[in-house]
Amino acid sequence: MKDKNIKPINEIDMIKSLKKLNKEELTKKGFDNQEIFKIDSMDIETEFKKVLLKRKKLPTEQLKRMGYSEIQITKLRNIKGNETLDEIRSLSADMYCYNYINTHRYDSDTNRTKVEAEFGWEWNVVPAFQFTDSIGVGWNGDFQIDPDYYQYWLNYHIKTYYDKYSSKTVTRRSSMSEKKMNTCQDSFDLTGYDEGLQNYFCKSGYGVMALTEVGKASNVKFSFKYGHNHVGVAPSVTYPYGVGFTFKGAEQIYSPPSVANSQKNF
Repeated sequence: MKDKNIKPINEIDMIKSLKKLNKEELTKKGFDNQEIFKIDSMDIETEFKKVLLKRKKLPTEQLKRMGYSEIQITKLRNIKGNETLDEIRSLSADMYCYNYINTHRYDSDTNRTKVEAEFGWEWNVVPAFQFTDSIGVGWNGDFQIDPDYYQYWLNYHIKTYYDKYSSKTVTRRSSMSEKKMNTCQDSFDLTGYDEGLQNYFCKSGYGVMALTEVGKASNVKFSFKYGHNHVGVAPSVTYPYGVGFTFKGAEQIYSPPSVANSQKNF
């Protein structure tokens, strides 16, 4: 993971922080009544322990492939099921994500502002719940996806899948489909099922968006968010669109600590 605007966010801490909010506060964050019910009724400790008690039986090499260190594997093997959430928190997953503006320039020949904005995410270990997740990006102004870019790695989401039983990795790319009003998204199954990858898991991804606007656009903002859920319904980018977009159907939303911003006087 590149050292750009990275902030680790723990999956257990995220759920605990959401459960502290009341209905009004959750509604302001974009959750509907059904999602609020799921958050309120979620027994984090019980559900997390169930996952760990299953994982403790897995072969050591498979656990290493899932991201666990030697120290974590030893702790995992010794789990009895009567530990407190704080005692097993170190076995939960951290999400690392970033957004960054690589290029911001004005092309006088075409009278267009050109922008390349990068995003990325990575789980340090496979999260406790693996269903269909989504990522989204949003930007400001009158920028649109630049049609002049056709490179393999631009305007795509490149995901890396790890084989559970060997050192093999596989990358898959999917186009960042424009949702509405300065916002794109991509949905994917963490188990690799949607890519026909049996015995794999998706652990990281990255991409670069090429954007353009007519004239001189001196102020550029670009945001990235990752929507994670526990029930299998794919999160979807929703209103308000653009830089401040949110997700419907995501109990956890991960994002870098700040929106990427570039200001230039052309």
